[in-house]
Amino acid sequence: MREYEFFKLTVRDDGIALFYMDRPDCMNAMKTECWLELKDFIEYAQQDKNIRVIILGSAVPKVFIAGADIREFRELPPEDGLFSDCTVVMNVLERCTKPIITTVAGAAFGAGFEIALATDIRIVTEKAKFGFPEVGLGVMPGNGGTYRLAKTIGVGRAKEVILAGRVIRGAEAVDLGLAMECVPAEELEEAAIKVAQRMLNFGPKAMAIAKQCINIGYTTTFETSQFIENIGFCALMGTAEMKEGTAAFLEKRKPNF
Repeated sequence: MREYEFFKLTVRDDGIALFYMDRPDCMNAMKTECWLELKDFIEYAQQDKNIRVIILGSAVPKVFIAGADIREFRELPPEDGLFSDCTVVMNVLERCTKPIITTVAGAAFGAGFEIALATDIRIVTEKAKFGFPEVGLGVMPGNGGTYRLAKTIGVGRAKEVILAGRVIRGAEAVDLGLAMECVPAEELEEAAIKVAQRMLNFGPKAMAIAKQCINIGYTTTFETSQFIENIGFCALMGTAEMKEGTAAFLEKRKPNF
């Protein structure tokens, strides 16, 4: 199993991988090496057939990822923002064919918020806090953060979060559609595992194609989205996965994916 300097990796026997950031000295702030480790893991998990679902979280209490490492961030040349490792990692996260669940029990600011937005499902506690403090630093959110936030909670709310420094907390994240569930802190990991275990009952290829159709569909017209969806449906017809799923349904048994 791979080992990382800034993350802890656990791969369970059922195929659920837990990848938790562990940089307690700076509230899990992201620096270049952290981005590269996150990218390496997602690419590794993408290819590893033993990994079916990914859970991103934090090994540090009361924080998910507090943002970028400001000490490194303020020294970057302006042009680096156009070709940053961060943007590449966000795209790798969003395009990963395996489901990614993010658990948030504390601060998810800046880069942490952007990472959470690039994943598929977010589960939070009452202590979760989402925000973009960048404008207060004289910059703005990047890495697709403005776009994904507006798509997730609406343009008006996104502007309030980004321009007025509004912080979204706990259960409100569920109300806004940003998170799917708000649970007590001691139940956070188990809640994510339960969702992941439900996913293990479904076809990996079907989930992968459905995920990509959703990701592409919300960026284009309805007609284009519908066409892409139909292509995805046709691609799955006749596959071994489809035959097993339909056979299991008719035989009233659990499918073996």
